[in-house]
Amino acid sequence: MFPIGTAVNYAEMILERGGAYPDIQEITKKRLFESLDLLIKYGADMEEWLDQNFWGVSNKVHYFEEKMYGTDNIDIREPIRIVLKEYFG
Repeated sequence: MFPIGTAVNYAEMILERGGAYPDIQEITKKRLFESLDLLIKYGADMEEWLDQNFWGVSNKVHYFEEKMYGTDNIDIREPIRIVLKEYFG
């Protein structure tokens, strides 16, 4: 797994549980942005991560296009999608 994927994955675990971790949602987003900035600054390739085929589809599709519904019929990937769209601008 690419370092970018590790940072995104850990942030996603917190962001998708907003009800359990309401006090650290903004902190998680801020730290993810800081981590991504540093990883990219020191050579991590964002495009390579986006194109990585880890689940049978690229990360780009996995995080930005596909939806994943929980038992309550809510897209559990939406919180990380919103944050990544903000980061990518």
